[in-house]
Amino acid sequence: MEEVTVCMSGGVDSFYSAYILKERGYRVRGLTYILSSEGEEKMAEIVKKQASFLDIEHEFIDLREDFKRVIDYFRDEYLKGRTPNPCSFCNKWIKFGIVLDKIEGKIATGHYARIVEVDGELYVAKARYKRKSQEYFLSLITEDRLRRIIFPLGELSKEEIKEEVKNMGVEVREESQDICFVKGDYRKYIPFKKRGKILDLRGKFLGYHEGYTNFTVGQRKGSHLSKGVRLYVRSIIPEENTIIVGTRKEVMVKSMKVRLINWRWGDGFFEFMVSVRYRHRAVKAGIAVESDTAYVLFENPQFGPAPGQIATFYKDDLVMGGGVIEELRFLQKNF
Repeated sequence: MEEVTVCMSGGVDSFYSAYILKERGYRVRGLTYILSSEGEEKMAEIVKKQASFLDIEHEFIDLREDFKRVIDYFRDEYLKGRTPNPCSFCNKWIKFGIVLDKIEGKIATGHYARIVEVDGELYVAKARYKRKSQEYFLSLITEDRLRRIIFPLGELSKEEIKEEVKNMGVEVREESQDICFVKGDYRKYIPFKKRGKILDLRGKFLGYHEGYTNFTVGQRKGSHLSKGVRLYVRSIIPEENTIIVGTRKEVMVKSMKVRLINWRWGDGFFEFMVSVRYRHRAVKAGIAVESDTAYVLFENPQFGPAPGQIATFYKDDLVMGGGVIEELRFLQKNF
């Protein structure tokens, strides 16, 4: 009987992942990692009940020291005027990095995604349930890791899972849309709240902000600054504590530079679809790759890609690779 370790958070998705794998005949063991000192008691209580219900072995692992890497990254990116993606790096560094290295055999999580084999190679792919598909956050995972990973929910819908779990009468943790380690305002992790200027592309002073770390590229500014014209953050200059804003047209991006983290295709020119944030509909782009850098030219300009966010490349439903957005080239230049 093949053994699989299921990462259990107390939520409906991880519980059902453990349940369905046991139904398929795996020898399932549960693993719950402690990432924070806040609010873990209730989660631990729920996970213990779930493991008892499933009649599986279960253990906790304290990863608070390891997880500081994710929190430090989160803070440092904001201080650099960028927009971090902690879920993607947590998946790479923690779930399918440190945790996978600590266990024997395969690991499973409650992500809505699939792993597909094409010509002997493995790819992360979109879930059948497109509205919930989370492959975007998995685009940094390399193929050697995929060979030890199972995503049991890739063919299922959220609604049917919730209904089945409800009928079982099992307690599950309330779902949250927030970043897992952020309890309340994320800004408490960022020690910077200095007042600074807001300028337009011509350098005209429009007002003040209360800390550039409160902003991300593409974020809409209040209409009181624009006298009826909607303004959006176009760039953040941390060394000057300044926010540059523009109209929607002025924030449209024609190309970008991406630092590749997961890429198997070598140098050359490629035509893939690309997504620049979660739930962003992937769009056509030409991609010129030199070493670990991709220069991405959109077929049609895109609104508000943000430096620091993840660019995920696709062919149909398959993830071809992923990396971090480093620089933007706008449709309109500064005046």
